[in-house]
Amino acid sequence: MKKEKLVCVFAHPDDESFGPSGTIAKFADRGEVYIICVTNGNDKTNGRIKNLSQKRKKELKKAATILGVKKVFFLGYEDGELRNDLYHEVAAKIEKILLKIKPDTLMTFELRGISGHIDHVFCSMVTSYLFQKLPFVRKLLYAVTTKDVSDNMKNYFIYFPDGYEKSEVDLVVDVSKYWSQKIQSVKAHKSQKKDVEQILAWLKSTPKEEYFLVKSK
Repeated sequence: MKKEKLVCVFAHPDDESFGPSGTIAKFADRGEVYIICVTNGNDKTNGRIKNLSQKRKKELKKAATILGVKKVFFLGYEDGELRNDLYHEVAAKIEKILLKIKPDTLMTFELRGISGHIDHVFCSMVTSYLFQKLPFVRKLLYAVTTKDVSDNMKNYFIYFPDGYEKSEVDLVVDVSKYWSQKIQSVKAHKSQKKDVEQILAWLKSTPKEEYFLVKSK
């Protein structure tokens, strides 16, 4: 029987763990999961950490192993610098990977990037384009957050878009069986100490669920 294949397109090392990591682990239980990380994670606002991009690359690899991911692809673009004139270049690189893997499903951020981060929005746009272009991709999962999360994150970026009510999403994934993997994958990103602590505290009081908008062909 042919295994389902999922390719996740994220901007930064940690997006996979801080986001839909439970669903990634659940999918890896029955199929093949790959992650494409577009940037090198070298956040220029965090100049205190030497060799940050190399450390974050190792952290992502560790997290991916915890989640059961088959392979991680790094495109190496600068963190915070994804922009319009790179759309076609990045799309071509991702398309080349997708043509080799031939995934049934793609996963990325919702169109507003969940948090409003421009790198996230960029990845969502590129993935949406490739979903439309490639006939073998039958489904696109847009990871979203809930309104209670967005209500508590108003100062995270200049504008954190409103999350969704549960009744507004297309897919609710029960990840209770994979919660331990999710927590361990978050902890793998040690260089992001502040964010890790915030997310772990938040996860203690949230349902063991992840939420998606879904596009199908």
